Amino acid sequence: MIAALSFEIVIRNTRTVEALGFLDAALIGIAFLGLLGWWLVRRGYVMVISVLLVVIIWTASNGIASDYGIRDASFILNFAIIAMSALLLGWVATIFVGILSIISAIILANAEAAGQITTRAYPVTNFAVDVSVVFVLATAFVALLISGLERAVKRSRASLKELETSNMELSLAQADLHARFGQVGSADHAV
Repeated sequence: MIAALSFEIVIRNTRTVEALGFLDAALIGIAFLGLLGWWLVRRGYVMVISVLLVVIIWTASNGIASDYGIRDASFILNFAIIAMSALLLGWVATIFVGILSIISAIILANAEAAGQITTRAYPVTNFAVDVSVVFVLATAFVALLISGLERAVKRSRASLKELETSNMELSLAQADLHARFGQVGSADHAV
């Protein structure tokens, strides 16, 4: 998130003559929320932060697209947000985010067609750089999530192995106990 924010600030200060504005302040606020989220995850509030993360990133991405149009790299980020919601929240959230993204696309396209959003000239090479950064960040995020999931699966498998070993030991102890109890019972009948 910090990398994305840094990229946005550098681009705004090198490519345009615009000063940092409300949108930039919102992005900085999102970065601070990200740090707060990291702290809360460490405290165990994973699901709450997952929902908050998806909502904030989706809102920011589509908010930026409402200023620059549907062809902006920020709108393309919706594909990564859909993947992120699938990995963090499951299929129901993925469908919900997908539907919201479709609605956003329709609204942005209609607003642009009606002239409510005026797109600025945007060189193709700059767009390629922006989209490449989006893809790199999305790839890194998905790779981190997948590696975390793989570690969780490995821990789960190790725990399952331990349980199987404990079960076998318990079964052997139970069989031994039954055998000994049987010996004690037959010794009592003999006396």
